[in-house]
Amino acid sequence: MPHQDELFPQTSGFRPSSSLKEPRLWVRELRVYRVLAPGDGNVIRRIGLRPGLNILWARPRDRSQKAQLHVPGLSGHATGKTTFCRFIRHLLGEPAFGNDDQRAGLRSAFPEGWLVGEVRLDGESWLICRPFKVGPHPVAYRGRTIDSLFAGDEGRTAFDEYRATLDKILAEPLPVATFATSPTPITWQHLVQWLTRDQECRFAALADLRHPSSDSEAPDMAAEDRHFLFRAVLGLIDTAEQAELEKNKTYLAQRQRAEKDAPLLRFRGDSGLNRLRDRLPDFRTDLIGADFLDAVKTEWTKHADAFNSQLQQIREPVSLHEARTRLVESQGALHAARQQSQEVSDTLEWIEQQIKNLRGETTDSELDAWFRKKFPPDRFCGQPLSAAIEWDCPLAHGRKLPIEKQMDGVATKPTIDQLEERKRAENARLTKAHEVVKKHKNTTEGADANLQREIEIYDHTRSELSQEITEGRVIAGEAERALADQLEADRLQASLDDLDQKMRRSQERQSVIREQQNAALSQFSETFGRVSRAILGDDVTGLIRFRGRQMRPTLIHEIDLTSAALETLKIICFDLTALVSGVEGRGGHPRFLIHDGPREADMDAELYQRIFLLIAELETSFKRNPLSFQYIITTTEPPPPELQNTPWLLSPVLDATTREGKLLRGDF
Repeated sequence: MPHQDELFPQTSGFRPSSSLKEPRLWVRELRVYRVLAPGDGNVIRRIGLRPGLNILWARPRDRSQKAQLHVPGLSGHATGKTTFCRFIRHLLGEPAFGNDDQRAGLRSAFPEGWLVGEVRLDGESWLICRPFKVGPHPVAYRGRTIDSLFAGDEGRTAFDEYRATLDKILAEPLPVATFATSPTPITWQHLVQWLTRDQECRFAALADLRHPSSDSEAPDMAAEDRHFLFRAVLGLIDTAEQAELEKNKTYLAQRQRAEKDAPLLRFRGDSGLNRLRDRLPDFRTDLIGADFLDAVKTEWTKHADAFNSQLQQIREPVSLHEARTRLVESQGALHAARQQSQEVSDTLEWIEQQIKNLRGETTDSELDAWFRKKFPPDRFCGQPLSAAIEWDCPLAHGRKLPIEKQMDGVATKPTIDQLEERKRAENARLTKAHEVVKKHKNTTEGADANLQREIEIYDHTRSELSQEITEGRVIAGEAERALADQLEADRLQASLDDLDQKMRRSQERQSVIREQQNAALSQFSETFGRVSRAILGDDVTGLIRFRGRQMRPTLIHEIDLTSAALETLKIICFDLTALVSGVEGRGGHPRFLIHDGPREADMDAELYQRIFLLIAELETSFKRNPLSFQYIITTTEPPPPELQNTPWLLSPVLDATTREGKLLRGDF
């Protein structure tokens, strides 16, 4: 029996963990529907994937033919490789599947189009459906395969639950929950940026994950946070270090506040001190600064309390009470005199009306009307008529008691002479009433003036005490505020040195913790070396260095190797090392990775092909065990001939020379 050479005679020493059965995350199939309805005619493209190596190849033109002008030359480009990667990212929860122009083009070409995929997440299938157009909501089905797409709503759930599950399974198990430079929680939407780099970034820098031109709507991360994310996923950071980082952030924030607030408080406290010195030039000249302010606060608080005690003990003097009583009595007598005067005036007016009536100047009915108008019923007091006559009430003039009426027999009117006599008597009474009113008015005015003097004396005493209290409170309050400002400024100033010491001690503890992590780092660096040697040759040494908190993949061949192609290879080797570390059971890598057209223009074709061979060799290390990773790579350059078939090569092979050869069977 002839001997058959192995496909990969050399080995890179991969040691897959036997406890891992499938990738924590991988995509089983992707479909693009023209309309989300049963029937193959509605499917624009169907691409099945598998755990392990998946190559999406866009075949280039035949390079053996002579180059010519004006003939198609984009057979390997503009075929949809990047769109395919964006679609997978969209199935994995990324908000956008392209920039504005790309989204508008697809929505115009396929107004009812849908992207559908089956995603395996922690051993469970999720059926994900996302529309191209704005309006319909994305749909997620838990525990469903893509072949059951039109089999009802069983397992249907909110798309947000799917995204939350991605976070729960892929982000929450990381040893840290937030970034180093901010309290922002680390989510799957941060991690997926690393696992599916933008093709527009051109693999130019390790921490370049999303390019602005892609309009991915992914959450932004500072460069240091991206390196922090690498370390967290690779198990190269400890929770103790994260705790120290959080402490360090707190100390730094406290120091920044102290540096900002201390000068302001110092200025405010000194200003208050100077104002009090100017206001109290003779008070405790033996004291300075906080001691002086404390003495002012204490003394003027006592001052205010003493005067407040006096104010509370003040009672209204007897003279004020007597003055108020005299004024009330005078006002009562004045009111009675004025009433008496008015009654006499009313009587005189009534006599005049009767005289006019007797002279024939008015009729009886006119006299009666005048009387009713002058003395309406509501003015009657309700007293007996005998009392009204006795008290000479004007309303009783000309009226008699019933017994008198019986004795007179026939009622008679007074004569003009009688009325004139009565008029003279009433005028004399009116003069006397006016004199009484004037007398009581003078007495009232004197009583009122006396009361005002008594009130002024009383209020002046209270006002003086109130002013003393207010002044004491104001001075004590100003001293208290100035003292508080100075003490707080002193505390903040003193805290700067303490915070500096705490920050130094925290950084020292971080260094100790990082040293303790050296074993894990050494393992990762050793794996990076294995991957680098497999691709670049055994005469190249690959290792991981740190600059501050940033990771630096390094290739050494007598001197550090640098060039655009080698920088790209460093990044590819770094990503593949992270994948291999996860396969070998280290860190928290989901064991899922996409590289979209990673070849640089000046990269040697053989070196580029070794990337494919490396992943194929990783597959062989599993022997008969299930593959626990998924690596998707798109390429225009041909993969190695031995990998240009199933199961590694995805169907179809794309070709831009025909519409059918493009991912979406046309230009969009």
